[in-house]
Amino acid sequence: MRLFQDRCGRKSRRNYALEDHGFSIEQVLWVDEHSQKVRYMPVGDWQTLFPVGLNESGETVYDELVPRIKPKFRQSAAGVFGVAIIDGVGTKMVPMRYLNTVIGPRSWERERVLERDRVKSMRRPPSNWEILVCNDVWIDERIHRLRKKFDVRRLIKHVIEEGNRMFRDTQFTHCWLIYHDYLKSWWELGCQQYMLELRFDPRRCLGCGSSPACPQRYRNKTVGDSPELMPLDSYLFADFKIAVLKNAVFKPDEYKVGTPNALWETMTKVWGKIPRSDRVLADIRRWPTTVSKIIAQEGAYVEDKSSRQGNRAVLERIHRTTRARMDWFIQDAVQDLDDANEDPGC
Repeated sequence: MRLFQDRCGRKSRRNYALEDHGFSIEQVLWVDEHSQKVRYMPVGDWQTLFPVGLNESGETVYDELVPRIKPKFRQSAAGVFGVAIIDGVGTKMVPMRYLNTVIGPRSWERERVLERDRVKSMRRPPSNWEILVCNDVWIDERIHRLRKKFDVRRLIKHVIEEGNRMFRDTQFTHCWLIYHDYLKSWWELGCQQYMLELRFDPRRCLGCGSSPACPQRYRNKTVGDSPELMPLDSYLFADFKIAVLKNAVFKPDEYKVGTPNALWETMTKVWGKIPRSDRVLADIRRWPTTVSKIIAQEGAYVEDKSSRQGNRAVLERIHRTTRARMDWFIQDAVQDLDDANEDPGC
């Protein structure tokens, strides 16, 4: 916690060094969620060419290559993943799958009340309904299956248990940390109390700390992070996704991606191999350099060569172009106003 407390004002940001505060990237479990959508074979973004006839030489003529038509609402498989450096080796956490919508303890208690009332109001309730509605396990299972909700505390418990297992025989057995981007459900009071029940201090979730120099909005919380600040987002998940698709293409009998259950089974198989240990090690060790650049710029935008692709690259390009156009528009408007004030005829 001293790392982020000092960032909020105790030390000079320009002279800041991670090593000066007893913080090590080897004591952190980097956790994030990831999902992939099902794909129907053959896997690819382009439709298969279809023959449309013969040419004068008797050769088969195919139609043009066009993008593959995809279903409008594809199902997906999602789970929580984590990586860490254990004794100098890049190590991966056993992933846990979550279904439906993830909600916090407060919303979960509200769903319990609604489900109990629904069972009580049934025209033909179960014969032992009075016992069942008092059974939280039975109610929770109905919420999970019928109301399509998922309790975030199940994810928290899995992450803490995996962290304890991974750091058991290391020097960080009792002081390992969790790094996760800001999710409101993780920071509810019920989740903080649940962490204490699991003998895990909530302050070991890296946050901004309680320094008076930290703005009230971010105090004792984490802020949304850029992909460059999460090793899984740059670029472990990219390696993982490509590996899933390649295995589905070249080994379709073993790696299936046509249904959510089959896709998750494939994802767990691939996660055991990809990303490789050296890739995990390299991407985690890049984190201090990124943070140091941001601190050196005092939190301002760090101009660097763009490494984003796809939608993120398009959005970044649009943002920069729009910002430049807005600056030009404002300067032009100010100049017109100055000319108008100088013109005696106005």
